[in-house]
Amino acid sequence: YVAIEGDIKSFFDHINHNKLVEIMWNMGIKDKRFLTIIKKMLKAGVLEDNQLFPTELGTPQGGIISPLLANIYLNNFDWMIAKEFEEHYARYTVKHAFSTGLRKVVRKHKKCFLVRYADDWIILCEDKVQARTLLTKINKYYKHILKLELSKEKTFITDMREKPAQFLGFDIRAEKMRLKNRIAGKAIPNKKKLNSKMREILRDTYNVRKTTSSHDVAAQIELINTKIIGISNYFRIGNSARIFVRCDDKIRYTFYKSIKNKHGGGVFEKMLTPAENLDNRKDRHKGHKTKVPFVEVDGVKIGLTKMSFTPSTKALLYNYDTTPYTQIGRTIYSRRHGKVDKKMRPTIYSNDQINQMVLYQMLRQTKNKRLYNFEYILNRDYAYNRDKGKCRICKTGLIPTNIHCHHVNNRLPLEKINKLSNLATLCIRCHKLIHQKDLEDSILYKLPKLKKYRELLHI
Repeated sequence: YVAIEGDIKSFFDHINHNKLVEIMWNMGIKDKRFLTIIKKMLKAGVLEDNQLFPTELGTPQGGIISPLLANIYLNNFDWMIAKEFEEHYARYTVKHAFSTGLRKVVRKHKKCFLVRYADDWIILCEDKVQARTLLTKINKYYKHILKLELSKEKTFITDMREKPAQFLGFDIRAEKMRLKNRIAGKAIPNKKKLNSKMREILRDTYNVRKTTSSHDVAAQIELINTKIIGISNYFRIGNSARIFVRCDDKIRYTFYKSIKNKHGGGVFEKMLTPAENLDNRKDRHKGHKTKVPFVEVDGVKIGLTKMSFTPSTKALLYNYDTTPYTQIGRTIYSRRHGKVDKKMRPTIYSNDQINQMVLYQMLRQTKNKRLYNFEYILNRDYAYNRDKGKCRICKTGLIPTNIHCHHVNNRLPLEKINKLSNLATLCIRCHKLIHQKDLEDSILYKLPKLKKYRELLHI
């Protein structure tokens, strides 16, 4: 019931580039060209007021790969904590490791559990002595191994039976269960985090009075709805039902004041209707008879939704086998979310065709005319899907043995020539006709699109 609440001081700004590359290398990423690209991206610098500032440390928080790099950087930290209990030597040195080994670990070692989301993490321990010992070890690990520093002001040990631990916008308490002699975890939305989001919603609700037409009111209502649904979906896994009702009351009252200010008293009551009668977000409002304010635009009722329409759910334990890269992982995901497994479709081009293309690239083409690069190989399938599996000229249904991908304009530079917009899916016959020098007029008459493609190639 004791938690170590960790906060890394300016984590994204202090990631050591050399250490990150070293970790990636040790993980099995041995491609030096790839690692060089990553390092160059990190050291590209920051442009501010037309002045370039070097970046010797850190990764941009808005960068597309920054979350991935952050997880890679802290991966060894995860395993360091795991070795405190799960990965203890007894697993590998004792016969019948899973049964005998784990029992030996349980007897001699106290449990600890790490929950981490990017740079925010919390470790659950059995008592404060264990927590202090572990925190000292973590401090040394961050300082000497990862070249990072924990924030002294924001990293502390909390007994959740006395005071809630704060993690990802929730206050987590350890409270005694009713009618049972047990202590259970209880997650409640953190007031500060929730209030900051509520202020944003109330500000948007207040701005309804500034609208000039019913269309503007409808647009403002939908803006508010998106935020209400987003916040309620995030906090739904906690004990939040009563809090949602209080938030709904605040939003409704602010909306009432805005309508009263705009149209005067008595109008608000006429704007109420059961939620199930609304035309927006029908699935969400289905079966709800609670009256909510709405505005009618072109015969469509656009209403203000409620947080309390989002049902609370229990946070389920995560299954570590859930992954899109294995059959078992995909099955677990589909079963949990009630979805059917997606069909595994092979590519429309065989490996032999790809190998032939690569050899052609290496042996016959000059450096200035290398058309068949990786972008081309990747975009052919997209072109096939876009063209609905039919030849762009004769509309014949295509099969893998009768399919070519044609460059519409073969004079474009390399950075443009293999874009999806410049690729056309054709049958082999039509592709040969496009490149044929002498062609009878009767064929061009039957296939008018053929002439257009030939003109683009200046044939």
